[in-house]
Amino acid sequence: MSNTTLAHQIHIRALELSATYKKTEGDLLEVLEQVDRHRIYLKHGHSCLFLYVVRELGLSESVAYNLITVCRKAREVPELRALIGQGAITLSNARKIAPVITVQNKALWLEKAASLSQRALEKEIIKVRPQEATPEGASYVTEDRVRLEVGLFETDMLNLRRVQDLLSQAKGKSVTLEEVIVHMTGDHKERKTGKTCSDTGESSPSSAAAGPG
Repeated sequence: MSNTTLAHQIHIRALELSATYKKTEGDLLEVLEQVDRHRIYLKHGHSCLFLYVVRELGLSESVAYNLITVCRKAREVPELRALIGQGAITLSNARKIAPVITVQNKALWLEKAASLSQRALEKEIIKVRPQEATPEGASYVTEDRVRLEVGLFETDMLNLRRVQDLLSQAKGKSVTLEEVIVHMTGDHKERKTGKTCSDTGESSPSSAAAGPG
C-alpha cells in the first residue's frame, strides 16, 4: 500500500469519526434533556443532573457544565441541539451563546455561532452582555477546596459588601466574603423544598472556562 493510499484511508476514517462524534453530541444532549425532565438522576442517588453527568457518565466537570447549559437552553431553542447534531455549531460555541440567545433573536445568534470563530463570537457576545468578558471559573487548590473566579457589576459588588457588613454586625465579628457566600447559599437552600444540589448553570463551581478537573 502506497503512502498516498494510506494517507487517504486515514483521512476518510477521520472524517467518519468526526461525523459520528458531532452526531453523538446532539444525541447526548437529547437524552440528557430526558434525564433532567424525568429526574432520573434521583433514581441513581444523585441530587442533581450535574452530579449524574460527572459521576455516572464519567465526563469532566467542564464538559458537564457545557452539556447541561446547552441542554437546558435547547428546550427554549430546539434548533440549537439540531445544529449541533448536524455539526454546524460546536458545543463550545453553543455554550457561549446560551446566555444571549432567545426565541426572538435565535436566527442572528445561530448564524453567528455557526460562522464565527470562538474569539470573534466572544467579542459579539460581550457587546450585548458585558459580564461575559469576565467568565466564571473555578479550579481546585486542594483536594476539597476550590478557587472561585466571578465577575460582578460595581452595584452588585457594593450590595455584596453591604450584606457582608450586615452579617458581620449580626455575628459580632468580621466575616469574609467566603462566609457571606456560604451563608447566602445555605439560607437559600433552607427556603427551598428538599435538599437539592446547586445545579450547574446557576451556581455550580464548575465552568467551561476553567472548571475543576
